[in-house]
Amino acid sequence: MHINTHINPTPAYAMAMGEAIQNNNEGLALKGRGMYEAAEQKYLRALDLKLTHIGENTITTALSHNALGELYIAMNRLDDAEKHLELAVKIRNADGPSFDAAASRENLATVYEMRGDLKAAKQMRKSTGKYACGNYDVCPIPRSLLIALKLITVSSVPGKFSTRMSLNTVESAPYASLSTRTYHQSANTTP
Repeated sequence: MHINTHINPTPAYAMAMGEAIQNNNEGLALKGRGMYEAAEQKYLRALDLKLTHIGENTITTALSHNALGELYIAMNRLDDAEKHLELAVKIRNADGPSFDAAASRENLATVYEMRGDLKAAKQMRKSTGKYACGNYDVCPIPRSLLIALKLITVSSVPGKFSTRMSLNTVESAPYASLSTRTYHQSANTTP
């Protein structure tokens, strides 16, 4: 008989995943404060726990690879970023939400751009025909998403609303991936 550990986890598995999630979230907080080396240690610990308890080719492991890739981009450690983002792309292209895969491809394209390889960056972005826009100031936002985001947070600035979407803050959302993006829209403009 096969026991699905996600539905019927062993106590050891549940504790390890709880620790992995805690390490991931602490790593994100440290990264946000610019404490990159400490964040790296937390992300690496989370990845190690996931590799030990659930294996390499899982969506939750891909989240850790993507988080490390984003951190290494911020640290300008492009070889390390590329290594982890390639793994995240491979896993996410095979399984999981297409937006998460597109986010990892966008991150990998950023690495290529930082190296000056614009052709590889373009090929990465166009590889599946599904995109995650990396220019957060000009990307079109679907009306339905804009309306949903309006309902989340309203800015104290008169005539403006500001919404924050952080899909990598709490890993309990299993497909979280992107860093914080902020959108602004005049309150009297129809989305």
